[in-house]
Amino acid sequence: MAIDFHKPIFTFAELPNGKIVATQNDPRPHSKWLEEDYKINARDFRFLVHGYIAHKKIVFYKGQNPVPMKRTQRTSEIRNILFELLGLSTRANTLLPK
Repeated sequence: MAIDFHKPIFTFAELPNGKIVATQNDPRPHSKWLEEDYKINARDFRFLVHGYIAHKKIVFYKGQNPVPMKRTQRTSEIRNILFELLGLSTRANTLLPK
């Protein structure tokens, strides 16, 4: 269930304009959060990079694909933006996908 999956984590997404947005402990699935807060429709969601930070790792997805992406072109940049947005320590370099 999405509520249990999202509860203890930070979720994030890269919007079509390149802006990185994040939220903490939001019970909504990514698609619902982005639709309600940022007016991202289902068609546009298919192309968005999004993911979560939990258990000392960062995971990226694209669209509704349930298989995590290894990296994105902006992995390091997104990680640094997320750390700043969420007030996380930038020393946590282990939060990169392998």
